[in-house]
Formats: sequence, structure tokens, C-alpha cells
Amino acid sequence: MRRTIISALTLFTVALGFAVPAAAESTAEDAVKYRQYIMRALSGHGGAVMMITGGTAGDAGTMSNHLDALANLAAEVAAAFAQNAVTEDSESLPVVWEDPDGFADAVAALEAAVTQLGDVAGNGDAEAIDAAVKGLRQSCRDCHDNFRVDD
Repeated sequence: MRRTIISALTLFTVALGFAVPAAAESTAEDAVKYRQYIMRALSGHGGAVMMITGGTAGDAGTMSNHLDALANLAAEVAAAFAQNAVTEDSESLPVVWEDPDGFADAVAALEAAVTQLGDVAGNGDAEAIDAAVKGLRQSCRDCHDNFRVDD
């Protein structure tokens, strides 16, 4: 029985080793679409947080769900732009790949803004929360101003 389990795990590990590299090879269209999904999800959760903190909709009890999602998605942004893929549907400017340090700084600013908001969200300090929401909004705006085609 033990030998069967070890054999099965070995086979699974070998199969996974072949599957992961194959999945990592994507077309430019796939890479752009993936980036767009990540960015739309960031926008959706950021919008929900802003509505909750603004008191216009949502339940404050769900704030941590949105903040967790924002933190996880922000951590995906750099990897989502790793492939220099541009299609006619892409809204990314070439500067994303021409100035990788500047783009990395913009991603770090997003991550820091999400962390800051997460740090103050539960403390009830409306001014600190408002400032953190403005910081998040500004980090998004700065990145769009520098690395995205104008709307």
C-alpha cells in the first residue's frame, strides 16, 4: 500500500512538472487578457471599498474580504505584466517594459497603499481611513497616468 502511494505521488509530481511549464507558455492575447482580468478585479474590489468607506453601499463587515482580495491582487500585478505582450486590446504603454524600475515603484506604491488601508480600516478613525482611501486612489491614478493609454 505504501509503495502504491509513493508511486502515485511520484507520478503526480512528474506530471505536474510537465503541466506547469506548458501552462506558462501563453500567447500575447492570453497574457493581455489575464492582465485585464487582474486589473478589473482590482478596480472592482477597490470600488467596493470606496463605496463602503464612503457609506454609499455595502456592509462594513465585508471590508476585510475586499482588502484581502486587493492585497492578493496587488501582489499579482508585477507577474501579470512580466510578459511584454501588447495587442490592439492592450491599454499598457511600452514604458511598462522600457522603465521596469518605474513600473516596479508604481506596483510597490499600490501594495503600500493597500497595506496602509488594511492597517487603518478597522480602527474607526474616519480621517485615517479617508487618507488611506485617497492614497489607494492616488496610487491607481499615478500608475494609469504613467503606464496606461489615456482613457
